[in-house]
Amino acid sequence: MYNKDNIFWWVASLVWIILIGILSLLPPSELSGWSFLHIPGMDKVLHALFYVILAIFLSNTMFQELKTSKLKIRIMTILLCLSYGLLIEFLQPLTGRSKSFYDLLADMGGAIVGTLLFYQIRKIKIRWLG
Repeated sequence: MYNKDNIFWWVASLVWIILIGILSLLPPSELSGWSFLHIPGMDKVLHALFYVILAIFLSNTMFQELKTSKLKIRIMTILLCLSYGLLIEFLQPLTGRSKSFYDLLADMGGAIVGTLLFYQIRKIKIRWLG
């Protein structure tokens, strides 16, 4: 049965997936005014950060829905993030952007950190709440 937590994490995951898709597929001309993107390495930092958040959202969604092991949730989360990152990289040339293996590495780094962070946050929350 769905409760408010389940619905919240499903919606948060879907909204974040859509946001990543929109921002990743914007044509380069739309990004030219975003001056902070010209800082060396900033695009990789943003890739990693967006996928940290995505992995936390997906991990929480799966944790609520699938009563399975931490390892399976981590693997599924990382594979979903990898699949989405690959899809985005292959779609980017359609919008005038280029594919980047390093973007995908940043995405995966973020996904791994996000899955690890999710369980650390849960441990802290459980200890704090009792």
